[in-house]
Amino acid sequence: MKGLVCIVAVILLLTGAALYAMEPAGTGQSGPAGKRPAAMPFKPGSEPVTGIEDVRWGEAVSGYTGLAPSGCNVYGFAELCRYRAEGREDGVEEVDVDLLFWRDRLFGVELTTQGRKNGAPFRNMVFKEFGGPPEPATGNEFEWEGERALAHLSYSYRSRRASLLVVSVEVGDEMGRASVTELAKPLCGSGR
Repeated sequence: MKGLVCIVAVILLLTGAALYAMEPAGTGQSGPAGKRPAAMPFKPGSEPVTGIEDVRWGEAVSGYTGLAPSGCNVYGFAELCRYRAEGREDGVEEVDVDLLFWRDRLFGVELTTQGRKNGAPFRNMVFKEFGGPPEPATGNEFEWEGERALAHLSYSYRSRRASLLVVSVEVGDEMGRASVTELAKPLCGSGR
């Protein structure tokens, strides 16, 4: 019976951890009654299957130069660390680029821009790259779902911050499984 309870607990934790791993911190729910927008498919050929430009999913942090560590325990994962690299994008004055590494392997890329004047050009840049919702595009949160990558675009009127988070499904799945394993150890004990 203890084994069955342990298995059920692990399944519940795995599901919660996987969903939590894909949720950007600090974004509010949009739409009526806190409903999230339905994920759109990536525009054909736009899904970042292997990564974004010269940044490849699963690559070791040691393979990159010019990154400044910004801290770990990102989104509540002790082994998920953020590294900052400053950048600029077409049509947007300034875009900050953060790379997220889990266990020193690239999990995701977060692009952010500050200021109301940058919000619309940033959103248009993302829609041009990944495809957008049917016009008119309403709301402050948009999601794309593919087989190898997920993307989440949000804009906060309060902080005037636009953010695009693109993550690897494969590395995210590994994070979810590892989190459940770590959480299950105290619940299931050592098997005695």
